[in-house]
Amino acid sequence: MFLAAQLFASPSAYWHALWRLHLTVLCSRSWTPYAGLIENLTIDELVRFFAKQGVTKEEVDNVFEYAYQWLTIAATERASQSTEIQSLLDEVNLAIRKAGN
Repeated sequence: MFLAAQLFASPSAYWHALWRLHLTVLCSRSWTPYAGLIENLTIDELVRFFAKQGVTKEEVDNVFEYAYQWLTIAATERASQSTEIQSLLDEVNLAIRKAGN
């Protein structure tokens, strides 16, 4: 459920996934919604979707602070999901420390 926030809040995660999956971001912008079931969505599927939508690495970098703040607030405001969100936030914080940000 929080995959996009995790992806966008983790430094260079989108770029690394594009490289690892050998994907190229399409030059044209598409606004087509995701057609699959989001309950079982993986990070790789999300990256493929965003690449097909034309979402650039720069755009993802630009939403880093918003995504991080959203996860931080959601960890306290969504009590029923706080454990899951805090776990994602811990992963993001580890990625940030490793990246030196």
